[in-house]
Amino acid sequence: MRPDYSTMTAPALVVAGGEDRSRLSTRGPEWFTDAYRLSPSPKSLLVVTEGEHTLGGVAGEAVAETTDEDPARVVLVADAISAYLLDAFKVDDAAWTAFGDAAAAGEGAWSISSR
Repeated sequence: MRPDYSTMTAPALVVAGGEDRSRLSTRGPEWFTDAYRLSPSPKSLLVVTEGEHTLGGVAGEAVAETTDEDPARVVLVADAISAYLLDAFKVDDAAWTAFGDAAAAGEGAWSISSR
C-alpha cells in the first residue's frame, strides 16, 4: 500500500503507536506517520511510544487484530482527540496546549509534533 497524502489539505491529528507492527507494511511503525509527514500542513502527530496495533483496543475490545490490550492507551488517545478537536474548532485551545505541555514534561509515554 502506497497511499498518496498530497491532497490531504485539511488540518488533522495523526495518531500512531511507536511499536505498531502491521501486516500491511514491512516498514514498521514509521509507516503510520506518513499521513503526517507526507501531507500539506497543518497537521499534528501523536505518537504513543509503547503503543501497538489499535492502541489498546481503540477499534473495539473484541477486535482480533489488536496486539495492544492496554485500556490506558484508549483513554490517552480519547483525551488527545478531544483536546485536539476543542482546539481545531476554536472552542478551547487550553486543553490541547495542556496536552502538549504534559507530553513535553512527561516520561516519554507519548509525544506531540505539529507543523
